[in-house]
Amino acid sequence: RASPEVAALGLGYQVVVGGNTMTIGGTSASAPLFASLVSLLNEARLQQGKSPLGFLNPLIYEMGAAGRGFRDVTVGNNRKDRGGIPFREGFDCTQGWDAVTGFGTPNFQDMLKYVQDLPSGRRSEIIV
Repeated sequence: RASPEVAALGLGYQVVVGGNTMTIGGTSASAPLFASLVSLLNEARLQQGKSPLGFLNPLIYEMGAAGRGFRDVTVGNNRKDRGGIPFREGFDCTQGWDAVTGFGTPNFQDMLKYVQDLPSGRRSEIIV
């Protein structure tokens, strides 16, 4: 997949590797962050006696279309490399979904409210 559904801050994560603390960033930091949020959402649903969320893409698009669960990022672009060197090509952040941040950064409290209100075993339409 070349473009994101969601975004998360990927800088300054402290990890312990071989007994040494180090700072990491990028997708290696932000992807586990998002996965941990999904784990907490599933735990909340299980505590309600409901099913876990399962395949997330339809839910992410449903929430994004409803303006729920994410903080829309509308300023910025992806026209710089990791060292800050500008690229000629790239995308701008815009209102709604964009190719830089997807639907935006997770708003956990809103996501939690949304998924707790879903019935157990709910199947969403398949988005192609």
